[in-house]
Amino acid sequence: MIFYSDNMPHVSDSGYNQSVVLQVINNITSYLTAKFPNVAVYPLLGNHDIWPDNQFPDASDKYYADILEETGWSSLLTTSQVNSFKQGFCFAVD
Repeated sequence: MIFYSDNMPHVSDSGYNQSVVLQVINNITSYLTAKFPNVAVYPLLGNHDIWPDNQFPDASDKYYADILEETGWSSLLTTSQVNSFKQGFCFAVD
């Protein structure tokens, strides 16, 4: 299953922060993995899954590691995919 992101509303960022965005993604990840326990879930990062939205940090930023850990995505991916994601929010699947 491909988990298309853009989980946050497409409205002004007022009232949001990084913690809120990551918690929303975590809630959705938990729901999907509970409802589809035997299905591989591949998460994709959308421009509204970053706070402030549309401002992807560069690969040196620890934001990508935070996303993996705080959203549960690290448990969905292999070690190789996790390492690739940390270097720029992408990974490959065979």
